[in-house]
Amino acid sequence: MTNIVYGRILPGEKIDLNGAKKVDKDDSWDTFSNWLHAVIIVLSARDPNLLNGNHLTNLNTIRGFMKPRGIAPVCVVTHVDEVRDESQLEKIKTKASAATGSPESHVFFIENYHPEHNERDFNIELRAMEILNSALTVGERYVKIHKQQQQYEEEEKQEAAGQSKEEESIDSLFQRLCDTKHIPHAKVEPAITLLKEEDVTTTRLLRDNWADLEDELPISSRMKTYIKEAMLE
Repeated sequence: MTNIVYGRILPGEKIDLNGAKKVDKDDSWDTFSNWLHAVIIVLSARDPNLLNGNHLTNLNTIRGFMKPRGIAPVCVVTHVDEVRDESQLEKIKTKASAATGSPESHVFFIENYHPEHNERDFNIELRAMEILNSALTVGERYVKIHKQQQQYEEEEKQEAAGQSKEEESIDSLFQRLCDTKHIPHAKVEPAITLLKEEDVTTTRLLRDNWADLEDELPISSRMKTYIKEAMLE
């Protein structure tokens, strides 16, 4: 999986598990343009392994690989037209999100073409375009954040200075915010989790990507104002 994500194995190439060369972060920046910058995981709404929770275990290796690398996959759930009880859709979305590591905002439902529904359906095709657009947006953000990380690494090597507010961790930023504004930490935990899923781990990364991330943070407008003030202190 490492070789696929980091671009050592390209589309169309045969995967040789015995002769594969392991890649790590130290020698992979030179192939950044070949990395997978966005991942789409497709599941079926009628898959019993999704419905009974087995995929939570089946996909554990994939989640464990992508999360620390800041890859937030887009999840597509097909055959949604075969779900007779619409009240089950929210449950299916929650299970798909948990199994794939995709935020629920990145879980999409789509209907399928089949013998009884084989005429061109623009709603289905518009939904497919929406999914691709979401994947492109996630991919662009991933590239932006990792290019910034590369730049910061180079600057840190040159400066060799002490820790600054810009280098403080997201956890430290929110702890400081909770201490000064007397906010229960539980209220900011969803925001911290989302930021870490996007590989935004420092105050500096959050500040530089605030315009892209602000609307996605599951917190109040007042809390967002507090965060902006804290980032500027």
